[in-house]
Amino acid sequence: MRGNRNILTQKLQIIKTEARRLKNTKFYALLITLTVLTGTLCLSPAVSSLINSVIIGCTGRIITEKSSIIYKSEIRGVHIADSIFAFPHNWSVIAETLAGYKINFVTVLLMGLPTSGRPDAEWRACIQAFHSRGIEVWISYHVVGEMAVNDAYKIIDYQGNAVDWNDPCNPNFRQEVKAYVESVASTYDIDGIMFDYARYPGTGMPYTQYDKAAFEEWLNETIPDSNWPPNPSDFAPGGSRYNEFMEWRTVPITNLIRDVRSWMLAINPNLKFGLAQWTLFGYSPDYSPTYWRYNIGQDTAYWVAQDYLDMVMPMMYDEPATGEPHSVETDLLANWKYITGGPEGKIPLIAFINTGYTYTGRDPAEVKACIDKAREMGADGWILWRYGGPGVDDDGYHIDIRPYLNLLTMPDTFSIRNIQVSLNATQATVTWKTDLPATSRIEYSTSPLFNATKKLSGNRYYWDIDYVGGTLIEDLNHVTSHSVTLKGLEPAQTYYFRIQSQNEQGTATSKIFTFTVST
Repeated sequence: MRGNRNILTQKLQIIKTEARRLKNTKFYALLITLTVLTGTLCLSPAVSSLINSVIIGCTGRIITEKSSIIYKSEIRGVHIADSIFAFPHNWSVIAETLAGYKINFVTVLLMGLPTSGRPDAEWRACIQAFHSRGIEVWISYHVVGEMAVNDAYKIIDYQGNAVDWNDPCNPNFRQEVKAYVESVASTYDIDGIMFDYARYPGTGMPYTQYDKAAFEEWLNETIPDSNWPPNPSDFAPGGSRYNEFMEWRTVPITNLIRDVRSWMLAINPNLKFGLAQWTLFGYSPDYSPTYWRYNIGQDTAYWVAQDYLDMVMPMMYDEPATGEPHSVETDLLANWKYITGGPEGKIPLIAFINTGYTYTGRDPAEVKACIDKAREMGADGWILWRYGGPGVDDDGYHIDIRPYLNLLTMPDTFSIRNIQVSLNATQATVTWKTDLPATSRIEYSTSPLFNATKKLSGNRYYWDIDYVGGTLIEDLNHVTSHSVTLKGLEPAQTYYFRIQSQNEQGTATSKIFTFTVST
């Protein structure tokens, strides 16, 4: 986050004038929901000094959290596309290049199809090269696209045509996905997963028998085969109940997102999950909250509300810095309004920006203007698509990323880490560390700091996440060891809170924690 103005004290408004008033601000978040059991067992000094952790003290439960880029004062990423594997490449040179520009995470398409990926040696060389230089590795994962694993997994459209896309209701596909993602989580020291292709390729699908069974369960009724596509159907485009079908079809992808996260966290609880999201857009003040949910079944706001995602990356690609209905400015406002609850939202939101395509690059000044706009407005960071340059022998197939990075100012970033909470009957003391001296702030409430509401626009539903806010305590002294005490707490009451530290180089913010005061 850029600038020094406190965002926690105001209710975030997602209209253009308010966004300009809020410019130069940004939260960084880590999401851990900590349900604290009552008890009398306090943590020993050895346990409470764990590095990169979140600890609740004087309770019957301890929860630790590995440090992550989502805690940083600016998230800076580069996507490495699968096309790189067609050319000789050197991971150490690539990693060294990006480390020189202070990039702190990469997304790499190592998983390929939803059930298969690159050779083991590629995984290990990539991860080792970036980790040895302090860069996180998030794996780009195609959830149900962009091609079917085999013919048996293909979805069927309303005309009976097989579509080269995986059916999220197919139990055999789901089982294969489960085995694969569990293998990845247990085998490789990755930091996160970036979901991509978490959508359908269009409307009027899917209509396999697996989809019919799941839809019937959701409806709690039986549908005759004669009323199911490819037969003329109430549930096909133009049918009297088509909107019911379109509302349901978000559920299979939602369930797969939920389950992949659950399967992988059961093995590696430190993993984080992001989404390469089809960005919202449109005209202020309402923008387009139903568009992609209806047209491709991507229910991003609901996934954020359910805590399935730790970061969203709206794909703005070639859009200019300003203007309606498509630009970095407009897209940020639209996504903040509905997806994260504001520029200081429920989870970090970073702008996914394109540098060019095969042999053809965008004007570096145009890309810089887009990143400058995202920074000015308070985005949590940015990621560039895609890497080209040193370490890839491709004769210019991938556009060299260095002219783009050379134009950007890259101040040092800092992180929030080592968060600890100590409780007694009437107060809680929250402590944390930062890499650089910064201020100390806590926002807390007996109610959630964000809420999610399902709304109707015309005949289409959408989810809307709103910032509610809470009580603020802050200390403006710049320190690296932070301590804030919340007093006058009610016994047996659950509290929601998040922390923030800020200096001239930016702001880092946690996501939402909870604790329950003992009786």
